[in-house]
Amino acid sequence: MRRDQSNFDVYGAITDFSDINDLSSLINDLIKTRTLIIVARCRVIYHGRASSIGDPAVRLIIIKPDGSLIIHEGTGREPVNWQPPGSVCTASIDDSSIALRCVRKKYGEEVKIYIEDLQILAYAKLDNIGIKIFGREKDLRDLVASNPSYIAKDASLIGVEWSTPYGTIDIVLKDSNNNIYIVEIKNEKADVSAIMQLKRYVEYFSKSRFRERNFRNIIGVIIAPELTERAKHILNQEKFIYIDSKKFRDAKRSDLLKYTIK
Repeated sequence: MRRDQSNFDVYGAITDFSDINDLSSLINDLIKTRTLIIVARCRVIYHGRASSIGDPAVRLIIIKPDGSLIIHEGTGREPVNWQPPGSVCTASIDDSSIALRCVRKKYGEEVKIYIEDLQILAYAKLDNIGIKIFGREKDLRDLVASNPSYIAKDASLIGVEWSTPYGTIDIVLKDSNNNIYIVEIKNEKADVSAIMQLKRYVEYFSKSRFRERNFRNIIGVIIAPELTERAKHILNQEKFIYIDSKKFRDAKRSDLLKYTIK
């Protein structure tokens, strides 16, 4: 029986598991617009680029309307199995019990979950607005400004939040060899636009009055938790330096540099 999606509550829980045919139909209707939260004793079988089998155990299963599947056990942050957004997830009856199937068609990957004992079945309509991160860029900027040697040996601070026609540079440093370091800090994975922004800052300094002060090189540095593949390519072309911001947890200069000037 197909149900009108508008009749579903924003969130709720199913407590009657007696009619598995109706339950299977209900799951297939809910899965289109609600996030499902399931606790069940189940077997998990994966086929695709490799194969794996999870013996019967009580697990947490989360299925989102975009096709994302996440399966957790009792400890650890990482799921024991998962499928990405874009997967197709459905419920069916298999040997008098509910079976969940999530298929990633492009790569021929399939996760099948055979539910032996359904304990909790809840659903909710979740928002999707992202998380705003406060303070991290400023914390990193303050750390680097207070410890310029994390970027270059014998470096000293020239300026913080340096205004240019192209935006505000986070940090400007100078080392004992008269090299200038233009430092850009990002909270999130840095993409091509971040590298191109850094390039504009470097070009601006190269053409400005600083070139008259006999500085040897003007070097771009980006600090971010990760780079896209395209960003890495351009970074290497420009001979910029990348520093993984996660490394600042230990803050040892010898561990910081990933890509350096040759």
